[in-house]
Amino acid sequence: MDRLTAAVEAMTRQMAQITDSTRFVLRSNNRLSAGLKTFFKECWFSMSEFVMLEEESEEEVDPEEIDQELEELQKVLEEQEGPVPE
Repeated sequence: MDRLTAAVEAMTRQMAQITDSTRFVLRSNNRLSAGLKTFFKECWFSMSEFVMLEEESEEEVDPEEIDQELEELQKVLEEQEGPVPE
């Protein structure tokens, strides 16, 4: 009878350890899930920005517009700093 009692006590301790381990795994899974949700949200945001940039870059650029913008920027710089040495 003593052996049976000792075996039941040992089994009870092991079941308690299994329960604690299961709780720990569940908490870890919840933390992992929250972290993955955040990660995927940030990745989706980054990917959507990348796609938007890619879509914007598909526009044709007029070289004359670029030349005009460069001239305007150079004028602004000259006004701020004075004449630019060549």
